[in-house]
Amino acid sequence: MRGATKAAVLKGDPECLNLVTFSVYDTKPVHFLSMPCTNLKWREKERCVFDKGDCCNVIMKFLHTKVNDDYNNCMNNVDIADQLCGTYCFNCWMRERKWWWAIWMWGIQLLLVNAYVLYKTAHLLIWKRQKKDNELV
Repeated sequence: MRGATKAAVLKGDPECLNLVTFSVYDTKPVHFLSMPCTNLKWREKERCVFDKGDCCNVIMKFLHTKVNDDYNNCMNNVDIADQLCGTYCFNCWMRERKWWWAIWMWGIQLLLVNAYVLYKTAHLLIWKRQKKDNELV
């Protein structure tokens, strides 16, 4: 663990039941504000990193919060699609054109990213499963 951890639970507010706020410092501050979070637990994980001293890859163990894992794995690819749109942005050169070109290109870009996410999901759910079913026969 690299830095300090702070956590708080808001109880008793009828408008906002069991609001949990969680902050941890890793390489930069990470903040969570969650209502479905029921507890704050740590998970030990492993990552392969390059060691400059030995000039080889080594396994490093580190602590990761369960809240972070739940967020990354259970948000139905919403943030992954936003991340892909930001990474593969191809309308940067459109700033000097008419304003509606930026909106048009954003729509095309969103269409491509959603098609890619849908393709990956279909590949995992349909084609990989059919391959396994054919091997069993």
